Amino acid sequence: MRNLIYVNGDLVPADRAVVPLMDRGYLYGEGLFESMRAYRGRIFALDRHLQRLLSSAVELGLELGVGEENLARILALTLEANHRSDAYLRLTISQRCDAPGIESRAPGKFTVSVIAREIGAAQEHRGGTSAVVLEPGSAPPASLARHKTLSFLAYVRARAAARGRLAQDALLVNSAGEITEASTANVFFVVEGRVVTPPVACGLLPGVTRAIVLELARGQGVEAAKRVVRPAELAACSECFLTNSIIELQPVTTLNGRPVGSGAPGPVCAALFAAYSRATAAASDA
Repeated sequence: MRNLIYVNGDLVPADRAVVPLMDRGYLYGEGLFESMRAYRGRIFALDRHLQRLLSSAVELGLELGVGEENLARILALTLEANHRSDAYLRLTISQRCDAPGIESRAPGKFTVSVIAREIGAAQEHRGGTSAVVLEPGSAPPASLARHKTLSFLAYVRARAAARGRLAQDALLVNSAGEITEASTANVFFVVEGRVVTPPVACGLLPGVTRAIVLELARGQGVEAAKRVVRPAELAACSECFLTNSIIELQPVTTLNGRPVGSGAPGPVCAALFAAYSRATAAASDA
C-alpha cells in the first residue's frame, strides 16, 4: 500500500516528507490541524471540519492563505493518491517565519500537509476502554482548548498520566474542578437515562463528532444536554463514552479502576453508535 504525504503541493513518500525549520508550527506550536475519517472514499462531515479550522484561524489571527475549496481538493488528492477508501486523514497548517523569533512571520508563506493512512484494527475496536480522572488544573485554558492547535503538550501529558495509572485514557479537569474532555476525545455520560456532555465554556474542543452525536440523540428522542459535570457525580453515571472522528463512539467501561454501570458497553452508547454508523453510510452513498 502506498504511503504518500502531501506537503506544500507535492506528494512525497513518508520517509522524505519534511517541514521547514523556519515554521511557526515547528518552532512555537502555532498552527492548526484537523483529524477526519473517510468512508468508501468520502470524507465524513468535511465541511464541518474545514469550517472549524478556518474559524479558529480567524479567531487566533493565523494567516493561512488557503480556503475551504482548495483544502477539500488537497484532501481528496491525497486520499486518491494513496488508494485509500476507509482512511484516517490529518490536515495540518502553519505559517512560516523569516528567522527564529516569536514575532517573526513570513507573509504569504505557510506549510500545508496531509497524511492519509488506513484505519487499523485498533480504530475499529468497539469494546470498552479504561480512563482515569486527573487533578483540577490538568486541562489547558479554555481560550486555547476550544481550538485544535499544534500546542498539544497538555494532552500528551494527560495520556502519559493515564498510562502511568494503568488506564488507556484520561479525563481532564479545569481549575474550577469541572471535567472537560479526554486526551484526544470529547466525553459523554449517561445519568438517569439522560445523555450529558460538558459545555465548551468549561474548556474543551467543540468536536465535530460531539455535535453530531448530540443531534442524533435528540433525533432519537433521547434527552441530551450540555452541562457542567464534576468528578463527584461520576459514581452515579450508568454509561460513559468518548467521541472523535476516528474512534467514532467508544465506551468507557472502567473509570478510576471501577466499573462504569455494569462494566460492559451500555445500550445508550450502542444505540447512538448504530445511528452514527447509519449517518456515515448515508453520507458515503450520497
